Amino acid sequence: MKENAIEIKDVTKIYRLYEQPIDRLKESLNIGKKQYHRDFYALSRISFSVEKGQTVGIIGTNGSGKSTILKIITGVLTPTSGEVMVNGKISALLELGAGFNMDYTGIENIYMNGTMMGFSRREMEDKLQDILDFADIGDFVYQPVKTYSSGMFVRLAFALAINVEPEILIVDEALSVGDVFFQSKCYRRMEEIRKNGTTIVMVTHDMGSIIKYCDKVILLNRGEFIAEGSAGKMVDMYKKILAGQMEALREEITRMNDFSGPPAKWPRQARLSDKDACAHDIKRGRHSALRVFVLYRASVQRYAAHARHAIRTKNRKRKAQCLPLPVFPVHGPLSAPHRPAAGTSGPT
Repeated sequence: MKENAIEIKDVTKIYRLYEQPIDRLKESLNIGKKQYHRDFYALSRISFSVEKGQTVGIIGTNGSGKSTILKIITGVLTPTSGEVMVNGKISALLELGAGFNMDYTGIENIYMNGTMMGFSRREMEDKLQDILDFADIGDFVYQPVKTYSSGMFVRLAFALAINVEPEILIVDEALSVGDVFFQSKCYRRMEEIRKNGTTIVMVTHDMGSIIKYCDKVILLNRGEFIAEGSAGKMVDMYKKILAGQMEALREEITRMNDFSGPPAKWPRQARLSDKDACAHDIKRGRHSALRVFVLYRASVQRYAAHARHAIRTKNRKRKAQCLPLPVFPVHGPLSAPHRPAAGTSGPT
């Protein structure tokens, strides 16, 4: 079993919201401990783990707590309750401007951030040329950072974060600022360090990147943990949330993860091999709840198809039996043709 690089246990983050600034003072001076605030749960009992060497994506709608959980992991924020365990040196690119002094030049910010990460000046001098080559902003590196465009800023910030050989790299939607060529360059570099064993945690709204690069995806919604699993399945669940199908999604997840009730009733005409295989694999722990649900649904669909075919066949036979026999008009007896009498002519 691989060792965990990050482990989150029942993390909750609560912000106090006040109607007016004076309410803070009233609450602090109130003897009766009257509350003038209301609690806002940015995160509510979030738990998950990230193994060493994994690339994990965190997705969700705006306001789901994605950036908050990354800031808690990096130590920028402290959780209201819960435990956060990090095993490794972190390099984070949280948001545009985080960790940079706007009045310093690019070079000065590189040395300052290296010092905060625990590197000596000599170590940063050895890494400086690689950082400048990756950022590729020319002589602007000697100008104050406040004169940079957003693209130049993210180039320098990402070059610094990825070239200090981190054990854990955290990226929060920063690459969306750069152009297509720089994004491709960043993802290639991320793929290189991932092969070297670096753990990567990324937050992005680019579902294509999530599916392409992530080994596991965590889905959050309004500060709550929804599910975790393969990228494709989590992206499908995320699309359901965007479509307003949250209640149906919760019921589906509850059904998949509930093994406390009576066993499911299988259709009589369903394949017994599928049912027996599911039961056998559940005992051995080979199938997840989602896999069992998919196999069960496939059996039900096959049974329904057979039932529809039988009904259609029966209806066709019934219609064929109920059709009336054709009726032809009859003129006179059918035993012999009409012959005129002797000496008379036929009908005129």
